[in-house]
Amino acid sequence: MATEQQRRSWQAPLALGVILAVAAALRLAALARAPLWWDEGNNVYFAHATLAELLRMSRATMDTDPPAHRLMLKLWLWLWGDGAWQLRSLSALCGVLGVWLTYAWGRWLYERRVGLVAAAAAAIWPVFVYHSREGKPYSLVVLLAGLSAYLWQRYLDREPRMRLAPWLGAASCAALALGAHYYVALFMAAQGLGLLIMLAVGRGAWREAWRRLWRWLSVQLAAVALVAPWMALTYETALSGAAGLPQVGVRQSLISYGRKLLLGLVAGPGGQEESAATVALAAVAAALMALAVLAAVVSGRRRPATRLLLTLALAPLALGFAAQQLVPFVQTRFFLYIIPPLAILAAAGIVRLGRRAIPVALGLALV
Repeated sequence: MATEQQRRSWQAPLALGVILAVAAALRLAALARAPLWWDEGNNVYFAHATLAELLRMSRATMDTDPPAHRLMLKLWLWLWGDGAWQLRSLSALCGVLGVWLTYAWGRWLYERRVGLVAAAAAAIWPVFVYHSREGKPYSLVVLLAGLSAYLWQRYLDREPRMRLAPWLGAASCAALALGAHYYVALFMAAQGLGLLIMLAVGRGAWREAWRRLWRWLSVQLAAVALVAPWMALTYETALSGAAGLPQVGVRQSLISYGRKLLLGLVAGPGGQEESAATVALAAVAAALMALAVLAAVVSGRRRPATRLLLTLALAPLALGFAAQQLVPFVQTRFFLYIIPPLAILAAAGIVRLGRRAIPVALGLALV
């Protein structure tokens, strides 16, 4: 008969395989059924241009998006051909890889069970599934921004010696994420804020503290430097384009801003309809998520990883409220990169609660 250790050796990979299969099925099923909408068609148009043409058309049309996703889409369509399925399959693949990253990140920070629960949450998260099924950059941003933070945290932050390969990986991922959507800058700023908090409450030597801070800063500076030429050439037209979008209105109050993000993150794009049932379900899901996160924070209040994840999940939302004072155009999809850290925190709380967390986990999955 198989021992307990032998059973566990195959149960975890099997569970992860099932989770990834569910994630892939949700993202790939009937992927080409809906016709392309405006932004997707726009991305196809730009993806077939050369870099020089892309720059010229971006400035002429006051386009607000940086080019990384479209350049990657250009290569993807060259490999697989044109079509709605081909266009959206890149986002679907990035979504599935984002679920895998959530597992790897959670397992490394806590344990295997936390990684599996976090991956299961990311696999069925409505807004993440939705944006993994359209030809836009948001699932790509989730993958690249999270991978950059994971590589920096695991292989660079506390290592006695700087390792070139992880540094190049973290910097490249950060540059591609920022080059796909400018709001990734809020996630990058949240990393720095989290590191500063960790250094402030820690008791390590100042020399080590400055070394950690400089390593993080070097990754971000390299990423910004790679994207800066495009930003310099298109900043004025992109800002004018953002200000002229029909969705741009008056600056939101903190309550309306929080309500909009809550409905979007919990209920998905359909939450914008704001029916009574949607609001009620979103409130229940948010309460259950908050309970799970609170359990993780209370049980791991002395763990630097918990404080960092909490900062990565919450700081971009606070910074986004400040950003919409400049250009009042902030959408929930601009913050999808908080899903992996938020899922890991909730999973850590669920695992910490043990059997008491079964109603919380089932409630979250159902809602």
